[in-house]
Amino acid sequence: SIVLRFGSARSASSHALSSLNAWPQEHLKCRLAALPRRRLRSAFTDRSAAVLVPLCMDFEGRPAVLFCVRSGGLRAHAGEICFPGGKSDEGDATAVDTALREAREEVGLQTSDVQVL
Repeated sequence: SIVLRFGSARSASSHALSSLNAWPQEHLKCRLAALPRRRLRSAFTDRSAAVLVPLCMDFEGRPAVLFCVRSGGLRAHAGEICFPGGKSDEGDATAVDTALREAREEVGLQTSDVQVL
C-alpha cells in the first residue's frame, strides 16, 4: 500500500510538514491505480512487516518523501535511512494497520492525518 498524508501534523517531529490539500489527489490516485501490483516475497515466512511511504511538503512547500534515520545505538540496522514501519503485532489486522501503528510510534503521525491510496 502507498500512504499519503494530508492535513496538519500533530507531532513535534513533523512540524515542518504543511498541508497537502493542494496536491492533485485524484490524479495521484489514478496514476497509482494504473501501476502493476506485486506481492513481494520474503525469505522470512514466519514474520510480516509493513512500511509507510509518506508524501509530504518540505519547508519550502515542495513535494517530498519523509524518511527516518534509525538510532545509532540499535543492534540491527543502526544509523540506516528508512521509511517508518516495522514488524506486525497481533493487534494489526492488515499491513496498512501495521504501517500506520509503526508511523504513530516512530514519528508521532496520527492515523487521522493519513489518507491511504
